[in-house]
Amino acid sequence: MMMRLLVMLLCCYGMLCQAESRAETQPHMISAVQSLVTDGAAAMAQQQVFLLYVSRPQCPYCAALEKEVLLPMLKDPALRSKLYLRELSWDAVGVVDFQGRQRTARDLIADLGIPGAPTLLFLDGSGAELAQPIVGYHSRDFYWAYFERAIAQAYASIAATAPES
Repeated sequence: MMMRLLVMLLCCYGMLCQAESRAETQPHMISAVQSLVTDGAAAMAQQQVFLLYVSRPQCPYCAALEKEVLLPMLKDPALRSKLYLRELSWDAVGVVDFQGRQRTARDLIADLGIPGAPTLLFLDGSGAELAQPIVGYHSRDFYWAYFERAIAQAYASIAATAPES
């Protein structure tokens, strides 16, 4: 009887480990950018900052940033209402740039002067920077402060350029 219980517990533990492993390898919920023109227009229409997340495949820092900052951000209604998040993967092809031309991500990244991944760009709907980009990720210790400061700076930039009514 005791042996049967032990075998059942080991089977349950094995299934739990497999489920956790599958959850870690399943695709994340950040939408890939297809068209910067379309996504920029959507961000403007929703009065949001266009947050462009530049990532690399198999980048451990990108994975940590997604897990510790970006995915929790998507679950926070206050932040989600402020930011229009899209991911530009370093290996993406056929991305439409802000001028309507189809390009590779590498070409776009070079044009934007992005030194590495992960990088967060805070843009308006036409691709102009609203705040300093955040390049790299080490830990969430101070990152949230930098992230929130960049959001505030982006909204201050929008307010400063908004036409007076």
